[in-house]
Amino acid sequence: MTGTNAKHAQDLKNKIVEEIKASGYPLELDVVEAFQSAGWVTTHGSMYLDADEQKPREIDVVAYKVHEAGERDGRRYGLTCAAVVECKRSDRPWVFFVRESSDQHDHLYFRPASMISNLVRAVGEANIRNALWYRKSLLRANTYFEPFAKRNENPQKVYAALSSVTKAALFEENRFKNVKIPSLIFVCFPIIVFGGTLFEAKVKGEDIDLTDVAHVLVNFERMLAEGGGQITRFLVDVILRTTCRHPYLESRIP
Repeated sequence: MTGTNAKHAQDLKNKIVEEIKASGYPLELDVVEAFQSAGWVTTHGSMYLDADEQKPREIDVVAYKVHEAGERDGRRYGLTCAAVVECKRSDRPWVFFVRESSDQHDHLYFRPASMISNLVRAVGEANIRNALWYRKSLLRANTYFEPFAKRNENPQKVYAALSSVTKAALFEENRFKNVKIPSLIFVCFPIIVFGGTLFEAKVKGEDIDLTDVAHVLVNFERMLAEGGGQITRFLVDVILRTTCRHPYLESRIP
C-alpha cells in the first residue's frame, strides 16, 4: 500500500471511529458491561411490541436479576428484578424541574404496582428503604427542558426516551402476567442512562436554581391503548453514564 493509500485508509478509519463515538453504541455497550459486571443477566437490543402502534420496536438493554427476597409466614419469596434501559446521548443538557413529593412512601413505588404489597410483606419496608438509597430524596421531576435546540432539531428527546422505556417496561410486565406463583415477586425498573449533562432545576418565584446531578427520578404518566384509555404511572430513573456502575446497580432490592 502506497503512502497516499495508507493515509486515505487511516483517514477513513478515523472518520468511522468518530461516527461510532457520535452514535449511541459505545454507551449501550458500556451499560451492558456494567450490568453484567454487577451480576445481571443482560440482553442487548431486545425487541418489544409497541402497544400503541402495534409495531415491533427495539429497546437498548433489558437485564434480569433473581434474588431470594426472604421468608414470611412459612413461605419463601423469590424476587425477579427486570431493568429496562433506554440509552441516550446528547451534546445538549437535559434539565428536569423538581418538586418535593407529598407522598412519604413514594420511594416504595414499583412497576407493576400490584406487586408493592407483596414486596413489602416479603422483604420489609425497612430493608427496601435501606436498599433504595437513591430514592431517599423526595424530589421528583414532572417536567423537563432541553436548552440550545437548533433549528429543525427535534426538541423532544426526553419525552421520546420516557415514552420508549415505559412502553418497553409495560411489555416486560405483560410477559410475566401469566406467571401465577404467589411466592414469586416481579418488579420492573424503567431506566434511562444519559450520556451527557444532567441538571435539576428548582423554581422559586423569578429565580431558577440549577444543580448538576447524577440521578433524577421522573414521574411519567401514559394512557394505555388497552383498558379504555386507562392512565398508568411510572417512576423512571434517569442516571448518568458514570453513575450506572457502582453503587447504583449494587443498591437494588437485596
